[in-house]
Amino acid sequence: MDLSPRLGLSPQPDTSAGRFEGHQAVVQSMADVREAIFVFIAARNPGLPPGSVTGETSLVTSDALDSIGILDLMMHLGDRFGVEIDEDSFDLANFASVDTLAHFIDDRRSDA
Repeated sequence: MDLSPRLGLSPQPDTSAGRFEGHQAVVQSMADVREAIFVFIAARNPGLPPGSVTGETSLVTSDALDSIGILDLMMHLGDRFGVEIDEDSFDLANFASVDTLAHFIDDRRSDA
């Protein structure tokens, strides 16, 4: 017997499709992953001029993040999007650009 209505609680929604906001599951797209990367970089490196990091910006050769920042970003994305980040994920090709990393995370999320 579900006592949720009698206790003034809402039933727990199925959040398997994405994060939960209010009473609707939000399906997260690759654009959400891309935006999360931009927000992380901006928070981590507030001195970057607006617009200096684009989808084509290399995370390896630019000043957007240092090596510890890249590790922190991967942990953040793993937690935020529910993907397991293993040693193989740290192939430099995955960091060729913001868009490349967003595609990589989105693909990993789709495989989960």
